Amino acid sequence: MLYRGIEGQLYSPADLTGTYNGYPIFIVAGSPVIKELPLEMLEASRLPTLALNNVPYIYSNPTMWLTADRPECFGGHLYARADIIKFAYMNHRDKIVKATKKPVKAHPLMFLYTLREGENIVEEFFSEEPVFSWWKSVFPISLQLAWRLGARRVYLVGSSFKTSRAAPYAWDVEFTRRQTIYSQLTYEQDLDRLKELHPAFKDNGFVVVSCTPDSKANDFLPYIDLSKAIEHELKRMPAKTPTSQLRHSSDTK
Repeated sequence: MLYRGIEGQLYSPADLTGTYNGYPIFIVAGSPVIKELPLEMLEASRLPTLALNNVPYIYSNPTMWLTADRPECFGGHLYARADIIKFAYMNHRDKIVKATKKPVKAHPLMFLYTLREGENIVEEFFSEEPVFSWWKSVFPISLQLAWRLGARRVYLVGSSFKTSRAAPYAWDVEFTRRQTIYSQLTYEQDLDRLKELHPAFKDNGFVVVSCTPDSKANDFLPYIDLSKAIEHELKRMPAKTPTSQLRHSSDTK
């Protein structure tokens, strides 16, 4: 269950469960390797993409955007985008986005989600309760969101699960030694959870594939080149119907 902010302190439930039934979702994370991948091909395909945090600085036009932190951590212009479905943590709903001078909840196509501290990783991942488990990272939330949106094929783009002080992300940013250590620890925890969940994914028909070269997840996840993954998914889409075959509204035959 998600929520839409309306006037005052009111919220409207918004159930997007199954929105992408039958479709894949490409989750795009922020490893520097994404600058070497054919993102322009992914964008042109218009297949469902879920960009994490500040990834839209590199991959400009995702179909969806997911954040978990306070708004000052992200480019304020992203909140104003009326062409991107956005997901933000409910606890940040009233915080003001400096660039727009509006609270998070007031932006177009903004959906708010709730969190709880997670312990039973496998059980809680597939739970039907209207809440996401919080495992200290936006990455597990992205997987849970993809599952609830109905995607049963997920491709991980830019999920290397490793960082460096010299180039922590694909965009320009400087990290301290402490921040680098913290980020790497978070990635290792994400990787451990992914390993634990992987057998359950198979049992539940949830296919998670890596499209990230040299990712630590490639030791146990199937890997496919991003361009081949895109081609594979586009072949599953119906071909464009020739205009000569289209019926006119007045045609009764």
